[in-house]
Amino acid sequence: MKRRILSIALTLCMVLSLVPTTVFAAETYDLYINNFQFSSNNLTYTSEGGSATYDPTSKTLTLNDLTISTQNVNTLIYSMISGLIVQINGTLQINLLDSKPINGENAATAKPNYGFALNGNTIIRGANNNADKDRIIINSASVGVDKPGEFDDGTTRVGIATGGGASLTLENITVRMTDNSTGVYAGHASMIRTQGNLNISGCKLVADKCQFGVYMDTKNSSATISNTAFSLALNGTNSTGVNFVPDTVNVMQNCSGSISAEHSIYTYGQTTVTGSDKLTLISSGAGVVVKRYESYPGGKLIFDNANVEIQSEDVGLQVENNSSITMKGGTVAVTKAKYGVLTLKDGSFSMQGGTLNIRGTDNTSSVGIINYGTMTATGGSLKTENVYTAIQNDSSTALSVT
Repeated sequence: MKRRILSIALTLCMVLSLVPTTVFAAETYDLYINNFQFSSNNLTYTSEGGSATYDPTSKTLTLNDLTISTQNVNTLIYSMISGLIVQINGTLQINLLDSKPINGENAATAKPNYGFALNGNTIIRGANNNADKDRIIINSASVGVDKPGEFDDGTTRVGIATGGGASLTLENITVRMTDNSTGVYAGHASMIRTQGNLNISGCKLVADKCQFGVYMDTKNSSATISNTAFSLALNGTNSTGVNFVPDTVNVMQNCSGSISAEHSIYTYGQTTVTGSDKLTLISSGAGVVVKRYESYPGGKLIFDNANVEIQSEDVGLQVENNSSITMKGGTVAVTKAKYGVLTLKDGSFSMQGGTLNIRGTDNTSSVGIINYGTMTATGGSLKTENVYTAIQNDSSTALSVT
């Protein structure tokens, strides 16, 4: 009997030795750092500093004090895995630089450059549940895409991007991006751009010399930003701090800090700003713009128990065609504005509660509220100072005050 068992075992060993080695080939995953692809044979990446490990069972990529810089690809972290969790332990430093040409093509100047390019639903979170301990630091010094006119909308360099309708969640982490690029495309950078729904909570968002902070890139993609501190110092043509797209319902809840841009908040969708934390909007143009896009429903902005200060020497709140702003509660203070509120034709402004404080630049030309559309007041309080007139109605529609 023992000889029979031994014979069977030897036979199995011989059979297995004849099986093609491809049967045991490593499984690869649609997850890359620079040009390194994770596989079942190699689940750890090491580079200039720190390490990255991938657990395919939980779909978790853990980055431990990792530093990575552009080599010969235009995307540093690339994923097509839906349900991916990226866990930041310590500091992830991403350096977007000019790449090395391959076969005569330089990827950094031929295509937009990305810190993260995510084509599946992804969660990025801090391992310690503390935005002061876990950080993504993105430094960009790329000259940018050398195709004039094609990438002048902040897509030349992007810190975190999603594509294909993928959703993105950021939790308990600091994201900081500084763009020191020079030349024609200086300033054409975005910190976050998404083509799917976005959820940000418990984060700190810091940007310097970028064109856009948080930019929703595709219609029908909503955003919720809660318990998040901003420190955005943006520049470039038509720079915006947060940009919301048509046919969406968006929320900014308990957000604090400051957003400095040509337009701090720009919304084509419905956006509610709420919470007792103070949010300061510093604008070289209209601080808040509410607008309709093509045939979509007009944008709506709602202040509901909000605490917002708008520092603008031009317009504090601007309502454009078929769009509206509603003041329900809280305090909104507009300082140094030529016009505190500007309602254009077919736009509407409604005060239902709360306090709107408007301080003009001078008492000879500044106007608290200038109305070319529809204005109603059923509650709340309007306080003005250093203005020529509190309300100027240039619309054929009479003001409705009850």
